[in-house]
Amino acid sequence: MSFLQPQLYAPSLRLRLRGPVYQSVRNAAGVSNVRQKKQYGENEGKMSMDDQLEVLDVLNRRGWPEEWDRHNSPVLLLDHYLPVPASRLGEGNLLKGLWQTTRLSLSNRFQNVFNLSMLARHRPFLGIPNLSNPKSRWSLGVLGTMSTGPNAWIAPLRKHSLDIYTHLNEAQASGDLKAIGTLARGRMEEEVRQRIRDLPKNQMMVWKLHGEASPTQCLSIRTIDDDNMSSSSTKRKAKLLVTQVLMKFDTHQSLMIYDKKTGRLLASKGTPEAPTRIVEYMVLEKRMQMDGRWYIRDQLYPGTSVKRTALNSF
Repeated sequence: MSFLQPQLYAPSLRLRLRGPVYQSVRNAAGVSNVRQKKQYGENEGKMSMDDQLEVLDVLNRRGWPEEWDRHNSPVLLLDHYLPVPASRLGEGNLLKGLWQTTRLSLSNRFQNVFNLSMLARHRPFLGIPNLSNPKSRWSLGVLGTMSTGPNAWIAPLRKHSLDIYTHLNEAQASGDLKAIGTLARGRMEEEVRQRIRDLPKNQMMVWKLHGEASPTQCLSIRTIDDDNMSSSSTKRKAKLLVTQVLMKFDTHQSLMIYDKKTGRLLASKGTPEAPTRIVEYMVLEKRMQMDGRWYIRDQLYPGTSVKRTALNSF
């Protein structure tokens, strides 16, 4: 589970509050039409942060309106952990940087354990069809989120993620828009489609994965359950709605661009004989209560601030 402050959910709420759904949610929360019109005119799609938090607070107590599909609602990019050098965190103060690094690392490990234990009681395990659940969700295996061992609980998802990563790059190289729609969503899908549009029509890409430089590694797991999005209850088990994982892919690749007519090599990054080592950090997501697939939704970059975007296309 991602321990976010309530206001971080507000932007995703605003994305879906339109038309009848918007009106029913606002009425359920008792938000005044007069106040809205006075503050924003006739544009009903805008709500102040105070009103959004008021909506969330009231709906958490009264329950969500029937029109609200919480399983399909947009989800923010959660608070994933991407290691940053201590010198950068400390802004020149090494001791401060080491303290911040240790604190963030321990916090991430704690959240990983908690969220992996949540996944251990969800069927199928890790959202992968026909994958059996561990006998106990609190056995030592729950500590191995960042493990790259073949017998770690997370191993099947690491393999599955690498397959998705590989197929997405192949689909991008071949211009297979239909396949891209099943492998990526949100910002990642938009970026891949834009790369295809930017490629001149007289050129073609050839991409190939030549193997892993180091095993694919899961750096963080974050989940959202229905207690985050509906009336809370201590008498029942919360159901997982969304799971996000941050995967580190360290691979050898080659990418070559040819002229379609002549076959002449125009540009390349690595070759089959001497591939380039590429390290990328991808966020994958799955809707746990639906028969959908894991897909890549974002790419993160070390040393840069994370923009928490809502996934608003399905």
